[in-house]
Amino acid sequence: MIGVGVRRRQAVAVVQNILLVLLLATMPPGAQADWLHRLIGYTCDEETDQLTIYYVHAYNELGAAMRETKGPDAWDPGEFVASMKDDDHIGELRTVDRECKLKHGSYQIRFGATPGNYNIQGRCGAVITAWVQVRRGNKLVLPAYEMEGDCHDMSAPITTQIVFTADLLGPTFTKVSPDDLFR
Repeated sequence: MIGVGVRRRQAVAVVQNILLVLLLATMPPGAQADWLHRLIGYTCDEETDQLTIYYVHAYNELGAAMRETKGPDAWDPGEFVASMKDDDHIGELRTVDRECKLKHGSYQIRFGATPGNYNIQGRCGAVITAWVQVRRGNKLVLPAYEMEGDCHDMSAPITTQIVFTADLLGPTFTKVSPDDLFR
């Protein structure tokens, strides 16, 4: 009787191992998460008398290359994190100020970060987007403006470009839906 019980357990173990191998063989290869990179920056084109704020996105290797080749007037929003309280919580944020002198006026531009969550382990915590504020002379022409909404709001458009020119009363915005941008 003891031999029958041992053989039965061995047979069950063999069947379980075969099922496990079949299961592993039919599973798709391990998924690799896409990583979205963001840059915010500006161009000050004296020839066209135009200030352009841009906010670009790219995934994975293309995004990493975009970050590596960025110029001095572009930033990854994560660069605006000045300090961490601890391993999981954002401490202080910093801003970057620039000036763009054009024929029709001088612009003061301020860039900053918008953490999805100050707890980086929390909802939207791994997402850091950006905002921009623009003054022309002493006049605030664009109050602190969020380029992107909440990380779960797939209905709010993302601003990819803001253009200031001499012939317009205010800036021109280019916006796209998250579905179009993240395809």
